[in-house]
Amino acid sequence: VNANKLSSLPTIDMSLYKYRPLSSLSSHLPSILPASVAMAVSVEIFLKLCFLFCLVATSSGQLSPSFYSQTCPTLQTIVGLTMRTTLLLDPRMGASLLRLFFHDCFVNFHVFPQGCDASVLLDDTATFTGEKNAGPNANSLRGFGVIDTIKTTVELVCPGTVSCADILALAARDGVALVSVLATSLSPSLCLLCSYTRQLRLRIGSRRLRLLFFFFSLAIRLQYDDRLYQDSSKAMRPIPVKFSGGWRGKQSLVQYDSFGVDGLGGPSWTVALGRRDATTASQSAANSNLPGPGSSLSQLIAAFATKGLNARDMTALSGAHTIGQARCVNFRSHIYNDANVDVGFASQRQRNCPSSGGDNNLAPLDVQTANTFDNAYYRNLIAVRGLLHSDQELFNNGTQDALVQQYSTNAPAFAADFAAAMVKMGNISPLTGSSGEIRSNCRRVN
Repeated sequence: VNANKLSSLPTIDMSLYKYRPLSSLSSHLPSILPASVAMAVSVEIFLKLCFLFCLVATSSGQLSPSFYSQTCPTLQTIVGLTMRTTLLLDPRMGASLLRLFFHDCFVNFHVFPQGCDASVLLDDTATFTGEKNAGPNANSLRGFGVIDTIKTTVELVCPGTVSCADILALAARDGVALVSVLATSLSPSLCLLCSYTRQLRLRIGSRRLRLLFFFFSLAIRLQYDDRLYQDSSKAMRPIPVKFSGGWRGKQSLVQYDSFGVDGLGGPSWTVALGRRDATTASQSAANSNLPGPGSSLSQLIAAFATKGLNARDMTALSGAHTIGQARCVNFRSHIYNDANVDVGFASQRQRNCPSSGGDNNLAPLDVQTANTFDNAYYRNLIAVRGLLHSDQELFNNGTQDALVQQYSTNAPAFAADFAAAMVKMGNISPLTGSSGEIRSNCRRVN
């Protein structure tokens, strides 16, 4: 380092800031340490923190939407086709995969944090207890079979190339973009094909059957795309978005300006790819990292802040509760004990959620439009009809009230903020480069 260049830099008076210079850290170390040793320890801590910051920043920087453009160009087509078929058979799966992705990204448990790494997909082994049976996940996480189906197909086309972490990120995106597009009317022949495919899915147990399932998906894709084009005049300003490696001369309408209008799907976003898969998992980390349904506003803001997400991100991402369902055990306390809940709404929910028993009974998180990704969730909060305690905390005379009001009347603003927050969440400390591995089976390490 050129000493002359360093000496020319301006001097910063650190007394003007709440953070003290490194030299002052020595006063907080045990007094039995010599000053020189204490200073050395302080410098070491500082260098480690710098290394950690650089590692995280570099990891995020290595992700790219075109990561598989040469090695697996049909990846996004495979994911999109499978998600279309899946949502026709089970409309709830869009919400389930979105939640699965969130629970994957939010769990860090190493000295150097790793987030969106598919650790949530790992089964328990003799050497670690995974995240599937952690308190926030047990008996509630769904979608593992969908990821398995996508992974099996991808491995046949691009073996040893695509990570489970990237597949989960893409499936979550497509689950949001398509969740209510598939509620449009379908031709009788397509419905018959869906019925047959549903029966086939129940018997899938081999690669041959998974391939057959995939080709039935292609047929559904073709018929469904034709139906979308026939009905596209009813939509308001549709934006055609072409899946990478999609059909020649065809495009799929998966993103719309008129967000949440006329039964259309939710927002879409570009997914940066290049994540690698974790080789271990931690149940205790899942228990400690994931915010619960009884969280207060301050707890929610703090939990998201530790992942680099601000309060606006948190409020936008909470809008994912515009789809999906919750178990009685997670909202019972709110509808029986909290004061900030509409009496009629609480009474309605209590019919299916008794004060004792019925823990696994389900209720829609958004009672207005349970299968449509829109901004009705925020209108519910203003009407004091949030299902979870943590939902209603967003609109309870707190710092997020104004933003909730904005989202409740401005669907495009919510759509834009949600998509941006999903991109940020997908960049939480991914494993890249030579870290981790590319699993051949998403449920176990290689």
